[in-house]
Amino acid sequence: MLDNKAEIALSILSNNQATLFGGSMQNTMNLLAEAEKVKDLSAWADEIGLSKRVLYTSKYREHLSPAVAGALAEKLGLDPKEWIVIAALESERESACKSRMVRKFITGAAIAGTLMGAAAPATAAVAETQAKDASLYIMFNRQNRRLHAP
Repeated sequence: MLDNKAEIALSILSNNQATLFGGSMQNTMNLLAEAEKVKDLSAWADEIGLSKRVLYTSKYREHLSPAVAGALAEKLGLDPKEWIVIAALESERESACKSRMVRKFITGAAIAGTLMGAAAPATAAVAETQAKDASLYIMFNRQNRRLHAP
């Protein structure tokens, strides 16, 4: 299980993605569901050069590989790098290292969202969160990086 700060950070990312993409897209099954709204799995398999069994098995197992998640995201006009990371983190066993990487990824996504002009939705999602510790933690983490940078 993720630690409390990582869970809060993941929740914030989900809120930000819901604001930016018009819906919650916090895991690869949500990405696959969005893809299925556009085409069926057989058509997606043909388009990205996979056997049909790969996507049907992924849906059954409720997990996409990082490569498949990146390819689908790219075809849907989403950031493939973000989805590759999400798929990779989903496949990791629960550990302190995974929690730390989730927090680091969330912080980077929040910063990138702000730089890409999504400052108002990202700020609103953080400000509306009752877990103020998470936003303070992210800000502290950003400060810490500057203080310890060579």
